[in-house]
Amino acid sequence: MKTIKFRVWDGKKLHYPEATKDESNHYLQFGTNGFWLFNEKGKMVTASEVSGECNQFTGFKDKNGKEIYEGDIIGDWTKTEEGLKQSKQQVFWFEKEGCWKLDNSFFQNKSNCQNLYSELRDYEFEVLGNIYENPELLVNDLNVDFETVKPSNKK
Repeated sequence: MKTIKFRVWDGKKLHYPEATKDESNHYLQFGTNGFWLFNEKGKMVTASEVSGECNQFTGFKDKNGKEIYEGDIIGDWTKTEEGLKQSKQQVFWFEKEGCWKLDNSFFQNKSNCQNLYSELRDYEFEVLGNIYENPELLVNDLNVDFETVKPSNKK
């Protein structure tokens, strides 16, 4: 059976509604108009129409066993003429093909994508961060101004 999990970015912090011992109890409610995240007292923390972003668990884990979510930035190491280089790629859902993809494009604009399943099968990726808490990870090696390459999490 497929595990279906979500996490929510409220503009300041990621919440994992499954609630672990280290996380306060939150619960997620879905409706036809979006989603709402509530704390343990029933107070709304965020909602899709406010500032919330909801990310789904891909069903995959990285080489260290960490769950990979939509919006995560994952990377692997490649041997080049200049030495070892770490790739940094955003995970996203590609609606047109109905599958999880990795954005391999230079500007992280989803113009060059690979199937997440195939890449995880062939390479040893690890979760480096996510587009909310670590957007600077997606800045390329040429030190291009981040605002021009800021990832879009809209599909």
